[in-house]
Amino acid sequence: PLAKRRRAPRSRKVAEPAALVAEAIGRFSCELAARVPQHGDCASKLAEIARAGMPERPETLLLETRSSDSLLSAAAVLASLETSDFYAGQLLGAAAVTEPAQDASYKELPACIDSAVWAALGLARLYSHQEQAVAAAMQGRSVVVSTATASGKSVAYQAPLLQHLLDDCESTFLLVFPTKALAQDQLLALQRLLSLVPGLQDIKTGTFDGDTPLDARRVIRDSFSVVLTNPDTLHASILPEAGKWQRFLRGLRMIVLDEVHVYRGAFGQHVAHVIARLQRLVRPDVVFVACSATACADPRGHMQQLAHVADPLVVDTDGSARGARHLAAWKTRSLGSRPFSDTVLVAGHLLL
Repeated sequence: PLAKRRRAPRSRKVAEPAALVAEAIGRFSCELAARVPQHGDCASKLAEIARAGMPERPETLLLETRSSDSLLSAAAVLASLETSDFYAGQLLGAAAVTEPAQDASYKELPACIDSAVWAALGLARLYSHQEQAVAAAMQGRSVVVSTATASGKSVAYQAPLLQHLLDDCESTFLLVFPTKALAQDQLLALQRLLSLVPGLQDIKTGTFDGDTPLDARRVIRDSFSVVLTNPDTLHASILPEAGKWQRFLRGLRMIVLDEVHVYRGAFGQHVAHVIARLQRLVRPDVVFVACSATACADPRGHMQQLAHVADPLVVDTDGSARGARHLAAWKTRSLGSRPFSDTVLVAGHLLL
């Protein structure tokens, strides 16, 4: 018998990605407009609000905000929430707490750092926690800085890094960040600082991650002094080729671990093993500088487990200034049949 002829598969027309995205956005916009009929065209509404709030001179926004008399106090904000149409007793008044404002605690610039470095950083004095961390790192002691967000923790490793490069241009530094985005942000800051310090303009620094082109990887490995990476790239690309990284690893003076409060659970255990592998390849006196938000309850124990450092210096007394803090507990309701959660409603109330 004759073999059955197989029918050629019909070619299916696949929509272009742009068309699919446009279709999805259209469906979302229709659904959002149906759920929020009072706002009509949400995109136009948001654009109108943005234009109304945009100052003619954006650089004066901070000054105008501080001097504005239209800002509501914390009590007024809570009172406005209580009068909103979605309020149903979610505020727990008994839990409201007010923390007083704190003045900054300053220290003189450490003499162990060249004046050109402080000029590049634009600092005439340091917060007390910055001075303590910088002095410890320059003395060869590993340190973990656990202070509030935007308290200047980066100075704890930026100043020693620049000073070590001034003393020995063959020194190398490894900066590990949990995400590629954070590494890119710090790369721009370091490049700017290096360009401002006389004698360091030719120091090469760059990121080494999954997006780094293959032809650029060899250049970074063979000639760069400062490398910014993440734990996954360190595990999968750098350590397996340690033989090719001998120049960099031999000169390693400092390892920076930023945002170490992220390294918890299984991910934190994985990173701890990666750091242990790295320590077998570097000099025994390499200094670890770790930075953490105050969400890390035990900075010393966390640093010891993560970086295998026996006695790190813990700097957890924040010397930066802060305003008064007003804390209040909000007991959210279950979503049920409502289109938006309490979180969305409260955010919209505060923004609009």
